[in-house]
Amino acid sequence: MKLVTLTLALISNNLFAAGGGPTDLLPAFLNFGILFLFLGWKLKKPLTGYFSNKSDEIKTILDRANVKAKEAEMMMQMQKKKIDGMKDEINKIMSDVDQQVQDFQSHYSKEIDERIVKLKEDASLKVEAERKQQMDSLSESILNNVISKAKAILKNDKNLAEDATKKVLEGFKA
Repeated sequence: MKLVTLTLALISNNLFAAGGGPTDLLPAFLNFGILFLFLGWKLKKPLTGYFSNKSDEIKTILDRANVKAKEAEMMMQMQKKKIDGMKDEINKIMSDVDQQVQDFQSHYSKEIDERIVKLKEDASLKVEAERKQQMDSLSESILNNVISKAKAILKNDKNLAEDATKKVLEGFKA
Protein backbone atom coordinates (compact mmCIF):
# COMPACT_ATOMS: atom_id res chain seq x y z
CA MET A 1 0.00 0.00 0.00
CA LYS A 2 2.83 2.25 0.63
CA LEU A 3 3.86 1.50 -2.81
CA VAL A 4 0.46 2.36 -4.25
CA THR A 5 0.37 5.62 -2.33
CA LEU A 6 3.78 6.48 -3.44
CA THR A 7 2.94 5.64 -7.04
CA LEU A 8 -0.20 7.73 -6.87
CA ALA A 9 1.69 10.61 -5.38
CA LEU A 10 4.27 10.39 -8.14
CA ILE A 11 1.63 10.09 -10.84
CA SER A 12 -0.42 12.99 -9.43
CA ASN A 13 2.73 15.03 -8.98
CA ASN A 14 3.52 14.40 -12.66
CA LEU A 15 0.01 15.40 -13.57
CA PHE A 16 0.16 18.67 -11.70
CA ALA A 17 3.67 19.39 -12.92
CA ALA A 18 2.40 19.58 -16.50
CA GLY A 19 0.16 22.55 -15.96
CA GLY A 20 -1.00 22.60 -12.52
CA GLY A 21 -4.53 23.65 -11.75
CA PRO A 22 -6.57 26.79 -11.76
CA THR A 23 -4.39 28.21 -9.07
CA ASP A 24 -1.51 28.51 -11.53
CA LEU A 25 -3.52 31.06 -13.56
CA LEU A 26 -4.28 33.23 -10.57
CA PRO A 27 -0.98 35.18 -10.67
CA ALA A 28 -1.42 35.87 -14.39
CA PHE A 29 -4.94 37.19 -13.79
CA LEU A 30 -3.69 39.31 -10.92
CA ASN A 31 -0.87 40.72 -13.07
CA PHE A 32 -3.32 41.47 -15.90
CA GLY A 33 -5.80 43.11 -13.51
CA ILE A 34 -3.10 45.26 -11.94
CA LEU A 35 -1.81 46.26 -15.40
CA PHE A 36 -5.36 47.04 -16.60
CA LEU A 37 -6.13 49.15 -13.51
CA PHE A 38 -2.81 50.96 -13.74
CA LEU A 39 -3.25 51.69 -17.46
CA GLY A 40 -6.85 52.77 -16.85
CA TRP A 41 -5.77 55.11 -14.06
CA LYS A 42 -2.87 56.58 -16.10
CA LEU A 43 -4.74 56.81 -19.44
CA LYS A 44 -8.11 57.99 -18.05
CA LYS A 45 -7.37 61.71 -18.36
CA PRO A 46 -5.74 61.59 -21.82
CA LEU A 47 -8.41 59.24 -23.17
CA THR A 48 -11.18 61.37 -21.62
CA GLY A 49 -9.64 64.50 -23.16
CA TYR A 50 -9.14 62.77 -26.52
CA PHE A 51 -12.70 61.47 -26.65
CA SER A 52 -14.15 64.78 -25.45
CA ASN A 53 -12.13 66.66 -28.14
CA LYS A 54 -13.28 64.18 -30.76
CA SER A 55 -16.84 64.58 -29.48
CA ASP A 56 -16.56 68.39 -29.75
CA GLU A 57 -15.06 68.14 -33.26
CA ILE A 58 -17.82 65.79 -34.39
CA LYS A 59 -20.42 68.07 -32.80
CA THR A 60 -18.91 71.09 -34.61
CA ILE A 61 -18.84 69.18 -37.90
CA LEU A 62 -22.46 68.11 -37.42
CA ASP A 63 -23.48 71.68 -36.55
CA ARG A 64 -21.74 73.00 -39.68
CA ALA A 65 -23.33 70.24 -41.72
CA ASN A 66 -26.77 71.18 -40.32
CA VAL A 67 -26.17 74.85 -41.13
CA LYS A 68 -25.00 73.95 -44.64
CA ALA A 69 -28.01 71.66 -45.06
CA LYS A 70 -30.35 74.48 -44.00
CA GLU A 71 -28.60 76.91 -46.35
CA ALA A 72 -28.84 74.40 -49.18
CA GLU A 73 -32.53 73.86 -48.41
CA MET A 74 -33.14 77.62 -48.43
CA MET A 75 -31.24 77.99 -51.69
CA MET A 76 -33.17 75.11 -53.20
CA GLN A 77 -36.46 76.71 -52.13
CA MET A 78 -35.33 80.04 -53.61
CA GLN A 79 -34.39 78.31 -56.86
CA LYS A 80 -37.77 76.54 -56.92
CA LYS A 81 -39.48 79.90 -56.40
CA LYS A 82 -37.40 81.38 -59.21
CA ILE A 83 -38.27 78.44 -61.46
CA ASP A 84 -41.95 78.80 -60.58
CA GLY A 85 -41.62 82.54 -61.17
CA MET A 86 -39.95 81.81 -64.51
CA LYS A 87 -42.84 79.58 -65.50
CA ASP A 88 -45.27 82.36 -64.60
CA GLU A 89 -43.08 84.90 -66.41
CA ILE A 90 -42.91 82.68 -69.49
CA ASN A 91 -46.69 82.25 -69.43
CA LYS A 92 -47.13 86.02 -69.04
CA ILE A 93 -44.73 86.72 -71.91
CA MET A 94 -46.49 84.16 -74.10
CA SER A 95 -49.90 85.70 -73.34
CA ASP A 96 -48.47 89.20 -74.02
CA VAL A 97 -47.03 88.00 -77.32
CA ASP A 98 -50.35 86.39 -78.27
CA GLN A 99 -52.16 89.62 -77.38
CA GLN A 100 -49.68 91.70 -79.38
CA VAL A 101 -50.07 89.39 -82.37
CA GLN A 102 -53.85 89.69 -82.17
CA ASP A 103 -53.61 93.48 -81.80
CA PHE A 104 -51.21 93.67 -84.74
CA GLN A 105 -53.48 91.49 -86.88
CA SER A 106 -56.57 93.55 -86.08
CA HIS A 107 -54.68 96.83 -86.56
CA TYR A 108 -53.13 95.56 -89.80
CA SER A 109 -56.51 94.33 -91.01
CA LYS A 110 -58.09 97.73 -90.24
CA GLU A 111 -55.22 99.52 -91.95
CA ILE A 112 -55.49 97.32 -95.03
CA ASP A 113 -59.27 97.85 -95.17
CA GLU A 114 -58.77 101.63 -94.86
CA ARG A 115 -56.13 101.56 -97.61
CA ILE A 116 -58.41 99.53 -99.86
CA VAL A 117 -61.23 102.04 -99.34
CA LYS A 118 -58.84 104.95 -99.95
CA LEU A 119 -57.39 103.28 -103.06
CA LYS A 120 -60.91 102.64 -104.37
CA GLU A 121 -61.80 106.28 -103.77
CA ASP A 122 -58.55 107.44 -105.38
CA ALA A 123 -59.09 105.10 -108.30
CA SER A 124 -62.67 106.28 -108.83
CA LEU A 125 -61.55 109.93 -108.58
CA LYS A 126 -58.71 109.25 -111.01
CA VAL A 127 -61.04 107.46 -113.43
CA GLU A 128 -63.51 110.31 -113.12
CA ALA A 129 -60.77 112.89 -113.73
CA GLU A 130 -59.45 110.96 -116.73
CA ARG A 131 -63.00 110.57 -118.09
CA LYS A 132 -63.59 114.30 -117.67
CA GLN A 133 -60.25 115.07 -119.32
CA GLN A 134 -61.12 112.73 -122.18
CA MET A 135 -64.56 114.31 -122.48
CA ASP A 136 -63.04 117.81 -122.48
CA SER A 137 -60.47 116.74 -125.01
CA LEU A 138 -63.18 115.13 -127.14
CA SER A 139 -65.42 118.23 -126.80
CA GLU A 140 -62.51 120.47 -127.75
CA SER A 141 -61.68 118.26 -130.68
CA ILE A 142 -65.31 118.23 -131.85
CA LEU A 143 -65.57 121.98 -131.35
CA ASN A 144 -62.38 122.55 -133.36
CA ASN A 145 -63.72 120.29 -136.10
CA VAL A 146 -67.07 122.15 -136.13
CA ILE A 147 -65.31 125.55 -136.20
CA SER A 148 -62.95 124.50 -138.99
CA LYS A 149 -65.85 123.06 -141.03
CA ALA A 150 -67.91 126.22 -140.35
CA LYS A 151 -64.98 128.35 -141.52
CA ALA A 152 -64.64 126.22 -144.58
CA ILE A 153 -68.33 126.49 -145.33
CA LEU A 154 -68.34 130.25 -144.64
CA LYS A 155 -65.34 130.75 -146.95
CA ASN A 156 -67.10 128.93 -149.72
CA ASP A 157 -70.46 130.63 -149.30
CA LYS A 158 -70.29 134.46 -149.08
CA ASN A 159 -74.00 134.98 -148.39
CA LEU A 160 -73.92 132.64 -145.49
CA ALA A 161 -70.84 134.48 -144.15
CA GLU A 162 -72.61 137.83 -144.29
CA ASP A 163 -75.70 136.46 -142.51
CA ALA A 164 -73.52 134.96 -139.82
CA THR A 165 -71.67 138.26 -139.35
CA LYS A 166 -74.96 140.16 -138.96
CA LYS A 167 -76.23 137.72 -136.38
CA VAL A 168 -73.02 137.95 -134.38
CA LEU A 169 -73.17 141.76 -134.43
CA GLU A 170 -76.78 141.73 -133.35
CA GLY A 171 -75.87 139.38 -130.54
CA PHE A 172 -73.27 141.86 -129.29
CA LYS A 173 -75.72 144.78 -129.40
CA ALA A 174 -78.35 143.01 -127.41
